[in-house]
Amino acid sequence: MPTSSNRAEARRATGGPPAPASRFQDDPALPIRVKDLRVVLGGAPVVDGVSCTVQSGELLGIIGPNGSGKTTLLRTMAGLLSPVSGDVYLNGAPVRSTPLTARARAIAYLPQRGEHGHWFTALEAVLMGRYPHLGRFQVEGRRDREIALDAMARTETQRFAARKLGEISGGEFQRVLLARTLAQTPRILLLDEPTASLDLKHQLTMMAVVQAEVTNGVAAVAVMHDLSLAARFCDRLLLLKSGRVVADGKPGDVLTAQHLRDAFEVDAVVVTDPLTGRPRVVLVGPAVDGRSGRTRDGFRVHLICGAGSGRFLMQTLASAGHTVSASVLGDGDIDREAADQLGLEYVPSPPFSPISAESHARHVGLVRRADCVLVCDMPVGVNNLANLEAAAEARRLYLLADHPFHERDHTAGAAAPVFARLEQRGTKVLAGEVAAAIERDLAAQST
Repeated sequence: MPTSSNRAEARRATGGPPAPASRFQDDPALPIRVKDLRVVLGGAPVVDGVSCTVQSGELLGIIGPNGSGKTTLLRTMAGLLSPVSGDVYLNGAPVRSTPLTARARAIAYLPQRGEHGHWFTALEAVLMGRYPHLGRFQVEGRRDREIALDAMARTETQRFAARKLGEISGGEFQRVLLARTLAQTPRILLLDEPTASLDLKHQLTMMAVVQAEVTNGVAAVAVMHDLSLAARFCDRLLLLKSGRVVADGKPGDVLTAQHLRDAFEVDAVVVTDPLTGRPRVVLVGPAVDGRSGRTRDGFRVHLICGAGSGRFLMQTLASAGHTVSASVLGDGDIDREAADQLGLEYVPSPPFSPISAESHARHVGLVRRADCVLVCDMPVGVNNLANLEAAAEARRLYLLADHPFHERDHTAGAAAPVFARLEQRGTKVLAGEVAAAIERDLAAQST
């Protein structure tokens, strides 16, 4: 698991700016540990047997569907809820037994929906983060004000420091609350949906601010709904469903198509973001129940596709229980990446090259083995015209009709007669009707 020293070494290795020295080098102990936690609310278990640890210099993202126990887990980690069994430990001692002042100095909690009197100014709200560090009758001093203003600068809220909270937008209010959390200078950050209500720019800005705190030795836990954003910034992810842990590990190990289907009941393709190298989730739609009384390889569906025209149908049809294959796909093609992610059979080819006789023969073999073939609305050029020609060998043929063929024909008319012959024997369908059409027609054939 990465620590602040690991991060510093990584920055030096990549030529990035040096990481600031950790504020906590004198105390390398794990700041927070959850062991066999069980929380019951309204007579029902909301968190059930959850265990995890968060180290200094680590950002843990908690993800899961609505009602999976994410906020309850975070509130219990903050000491705001009491478990019926198990416990949360702060530097080895139960959080609930830690004196409130010491707890407030160590842990800063950003709630999902913060509330403050609308008559306070933004600066006054941020200064509230300094209260755990003040004596009983002590008022904020110059150093407290400097810390608060620095937190506002980092969250880009200093320009409305004098405005009342009731006069700023929801997104601006969320950033003020994060500034107040930073002004607390905690050892542990517990953040419930820190990017809620924020526009795209400030989502990135806020997560970068949290990441900077982690680099500086803070342990952070954030409840996240944007899975791709969580994968980009978090060191580890904890996936919950119905209060139980589905997966805990690196983003690439947790964000898999099967985990997402099990936890969220959605079909998705997980790809590697070429800019960040982190997983990126592409949602296909609600999970399709493939348990229709046949085996998963009962029907073979072949897609003639390319340039991203088939990637969503690949997932939809595979999730419906079909064995899916694809046409000749060049290196770097979006559909090829999706086929690799899903483990589908296709014919690989070099990028931007005509289809060889050998590849065409392999493709025709896949077409002949399939129960049905679907010609997607991919662009057709001289390099992939042979893919279209192979469709003539299909036993049962479908053609997507969402976009006119002439808009996708880049062969100076050479592909038009090929497509016209396919139209004479194929069935035109819209993308949203493909799965139902295949189920209906193939079920009729099998009776």
